[in-house]
Amino acid sequence: MKKKGLPARVFANSADQIRVRTDRFRQLYANNMQMGFTSWDLGIPFGEIIGEKDGKPLIEETVRVIITREIAKVMSVILQNHIELYESQFGEIKLPIAEEIEPESK
Repeated sequence: MKKKGLPARVFANSADQIRVRTDRFRQLYANNMQMGFTSWDLGIPFGEIIGEKDGKPLIEETVRVIITREIAKVMSVILQNHIELYESQFGEIKLPIAEEIEPESK
């Protein structure tokens, strides 16, 4: 079954891919992320909230992933499909209070 929003031949099916891991491969845990844009790409620093300092969350950033806008859009469609599947099986994923996830003011 074709997932909504993706062209039929964007990427090979998972079964048609061969994946190898380099010695640089790392698996990290993150419970915090932020986004930054340039004219060409999207940077996403991931980190973990490790405490509080001066009444503000203290975030330890562990990695920044930089991707093209095209890959970001493909990733958003794939994530949405997976979230919808999860929620259909286990119920709605509750988000933090709205003030915590609104875009930052300029």
